[in-house]
Amino acid sequence: MRNARAAGEVTLSRGRHQHRFKITEAAPGDSATVLREYARLVPVTRPYFSARPQDPASLFAAEAAAHPVFRLIEDGNPGQPPARPHPGLG
Repeated sequence: MRNARAAGEVTLSRGRHQHRFKITEAAPGDSATVLREYARLVPVTRPYFSARPQDPASLFAAEAAAHPVFRLIEDGNPGQPPARPHPGLG
């Protein structure tokens, strides 16, 4: 996460395919709904949050510093299909 933040970009790989993205960190208020949905959809992550999935987004916003959320911005990889969002988070 620190390297991604410093570089301002990431490369995600799946099999032999790679996709490069520019990234921007979401503000706590913007990341709150993403974090809440993540905790709801991926139960194994729940112990890492003080807030519970049914709690208001404001409680997740308070935890945003510990759980950064990044926006992925297509970096124009010719010949590569766009990355698919996670089901339910797209």
